[in-house]
Parts: sequence; C-alpha cells; structure tokens
Amino acid sequence: MKSEWMVSYQYINGIKLYSVYRLKDVEEVDHSGNRETRGEEE
Repeated sequence: MKSEWMVSYQYINGIKLYSVYRLKDVEEVDHSGNRETRGEEE
C-alpha cells in the first residue's frame, strides 16, 4: 500500500529545494528505492 503524499526539503548551496514524494510500500523502510516522486528536474 502506498502512503500519503509528503513534502521534503533540503538546502543545497544556500537554496531551499523541495521534493514531493510518497512511499511505494508503507511496510518497508523509507529510502530512495521506496519513493515515488513528482515534479520537475532541471
């Protein structure tokens, strides 16, 4: 079962970058392989 959508952010070089994601499987640990993301990349 997938989780609700969540927002994370981090500062990189003084710029605050946002990411919208949800877990693919809520029974598994939160890691990059268990995340589904939405948005644009430059």
